[in-house]
Amino acid sequence: MFLANNFRGDFDTQIHIDYRLHEIILFLVDFIFTLRLILFIFVFFLFLVDKKKMRTTTAKNSKAKKTKKEGRSKQTTNLKNRYIFLQQARNISKVIKEDPSVKDNKQFMLNAVTVWGYQFKNCSERLQEDIDIIKAAVASDPENIFKTCFGRDDDDFDKDCYPSIYEMFFENINTTNKHLVVKLQEVTGGLYSVNEKAVQKYPDDYNIVKTAVQWHGLHLENVSKRLQNDREIVHTAVKSCCAGLEYASKKLQNDREIVLDAIKQNDENGYGPIGFVSVLEFASEELQNDPDIVKAAVDKSSDALQYASKELQGDREIVEIVVTNKGMALEYASEELQNDRELVKLAVTQYGYALQYASEELQNDREVVEAAVTNFGYALKYASEELQADRELVKAAVAKYGFALGFASEELQNDRGVVLAAVTKHGCALRYASKELQNDRDVVLAAVTKDGCALQFASKELQNDDEIKK
Repeated sequence: MFLANNFRGDFDTQIHIDYRLHEIILFLVDFIFTLRLILFIFVFFLFLVDKKKMRTTTAKNSKAKKTKKEGRSKQTTNLKNRYIFLQQARNISKVIKEDPSVKDNKQFMLNAVTVWGYQFKNCSERLQEDIDIIKAAVASDPENIFKTCFGRDDDDFDKDCYPSIYEMFFENINTTNKHLVVKLQEVTGGLYSVNEKAVQKYPDDYNIVKTAVQWHGLHLENVSKRLQNDREIVHTAVKSCCAGLEYASKKLQNDREIVLDAIKQNDENGYGPIGFVSVLEFASEELQNDPDIVKAAVDKSSDALQYASKELQGDREIVEIVVTNKGMALEYASEELQNDRELVKLAVTQYGYALQYASEELQNDREVVEAAVTNFGYALKYASEELQADRELVKAAVAKYGFALGFASEELQNDRGVVLAAVTKHGCALRYASKELQNDRDVVLAAVTKDGCALQFASKELQNDDEIKK
């Protein structure tokens, strides 16, 4: 009994396990079937997408081929039209005869002058004022446009010089039309020669003159007296080039604001026809005697002191400002200040050569001369004879500039120590040594070591010395 019950229990357990295993197997079979179905659907979807893509690509290629074919056809048509246009442009006179309205057709004439600049002559007066037409005409045929358009053959014409082209163009176009002249000024971008011709042609035209002086104030020279007295014109001119103040009316040369604005520009564009200028030169006498104006001027250019009034050339404060920056401006100081020890010392410390403008009294002042030769040995030239015989001063001078030996006294030119100092600095200073020292082997050797050319100043005996010649 016991065995029967035990067997039945084991059998029920086995059946239960087999049933669970069967369920698991059925689940896996269903899962695999579902997975295969999903995979099939996905592959089918990819197939459909790829097929659609192929159709799109085929359509695009077909369209591209069609567009290319149409492009070739259009290009052929354009070439034909271009050829027809070129034939028309070449025979523009005939075309105009048949249809006079063509010469006022901007697009047609712009194309014409772009190909052949000389067709500018066939443009209507309205189009000859058109800046696009002008640019295209000059750019297309710069070498021949003037000859063909105006019957001019300039032997001096520089083919590579566009300014010459514009100048010639200016001379030959209808310059009675001021509007055209202004546009030509714009085309050339401030070209000096074109603006110069413009103001020479229309010296009293406000717009033409203002355009010219905006580019360069010196054009004020060629304008009418009326415009030289026009405050806005002159103000514009000095802002572009301070040297233009020279051509302003006397009234405006006395205008404090204009002169100050010109001074402000002085260090940036203060160049006139002959080089650097100081605006103060062109200011009125009244403003040349104005301390504020003169201070502003000398602050920009020390040379301005020469144009200050005599009164201000004797103003210690102003002169001190100037000589501190440029010692040579001592030249323009009053005689009284040229004898001012402290001022002169400031000047020669800045540039020793300014000693030439010191008073005789200070040229004999050892401290002043020492400051000068220490800065620039050549200043020894302007020292008094007494100080030119001062061994220490001369030695300091030749140490800076060997050739200063030429200004030393004869006694010091025969001083071995002084001469050695000179030739060590500049070998050819040997020429100023005494005959005795020109025959001194050590002195000559020091000189030729510094500069072989110094041998020519040695004595004949030493010039033939093999050791020295080496």
